[in-house]
Amino acid sequence: MTGEEDFSLSNITPAMSLLPSIENSGGGLDVCVALIGFDSVSRPAAETGVKAIITDAANKWNALLVDDPLWTLKAKITPTFSFQETECPKNLPGFAVNVWGNVERFKAEYCSRPNYTCGGGGMAEYKSMYLGPWNRYQPQDPLQPLTIMHEYGHLLGLGDTYRIAGRNDWVGEQPPSVMNGQSETLTEDDKLGLRATLRFLKTGVRSCDGFGTDVEMTANDWSTVMCTSEATPIVTHGNPAPSASVPPPHAGTWAYTHFDSADTALRISSVSLTNSGYRFVASSVEQGASASSGTTYNCNAAGMCAAQTDASYRILLASSSSLRLITPAYPAGYQASFLH
Repeated sequence: MTGEEDFSLSNITPAMSLLPSIENSGGGLDVCVALIGFDSVSRPAAETGVKAIITDAANKWNALLVDDPLWTLKAKITPTFSFQETECPKNLPGFAVNVWGNVERFKAEYCSRPNYTCGGGGMAEYKSMYLGPWNRYQPQDPLQPLTIMHEYGHLLGLGDTYRIAGRNDWVGEQPPSVMNGQSETLTEDDKLGLRATLRFLKTGVRSCDGFGTDVEMTANDWSTVMCTSEATPIVTHGNPAPSASVPPPHAGTWAYTHFDSADTALRISSVSLTNSGYRFVASSVEQGASASSGTTYNCNAAGMCAAQTDASYRILLASSSSLRLITPAYPAGYQASFLH
């Protein structure tokens, strides 16, 4: 394979993604289910199936965030379901699942809509899932677990990673994942995409930084950012965050507290969260000169930061406005304190 394009970040808002609703409700999401065109014989089994498959999909995605320091929910997701026979409203406090029971009604009521693909879809902008017994050219079980897992991923905020020539296209192949339909179970690529999406929603950082590198797209109709985790494994995912927690430092110029170094300062910029803590760029400012090019420091949640180029240069944060710089200079090491 050349260049494994692993996951994509959609351009969503917190109001569109289910992630804030899941956290705010403590996992107790309200789910409206529309069973459209089901008869009295098939309806009970469909209700049971929807409950089981949606709950299973929600908890499998949720399990990928169990050790992410940005994710506060520590409980399982326990949805509350309500059922009706007509299409659910859009943009509910929870989300909607619309299921058609026969091909004719699905094509007439869903596929006939302008610019809609005649197959299941998850639309984050509506917080709604649409499932039917037809997929483009052939019949399909509307409650197929992989389909629901994939469409639920869209409601969380993940983008498609399968190729559509001229619309969602790039050079190279990719490993299997739920979001490209090549894996029946969630993979590491789905996990990376979910965590990068969570960071975007919580911090506004919409990039592959810390999770991989950007992939050049030849066509991108959905304004997604495609990432590959193969090139830059900056963060080791899956490790629990330290129990202690110090917030990231304030960006800006920090004054050196030593009495004879009034003209020396430290400038911190590009502060961003990572899966294991946060990172920033520290630059020295001396005698009023412009800041140096700077060094990136990677930190754990306890505020212990190491320079990316030389880990013997460390910054220890006591708070978001107080730090100590430790360098290997001098026999006993050199320490300086700064305040913001």
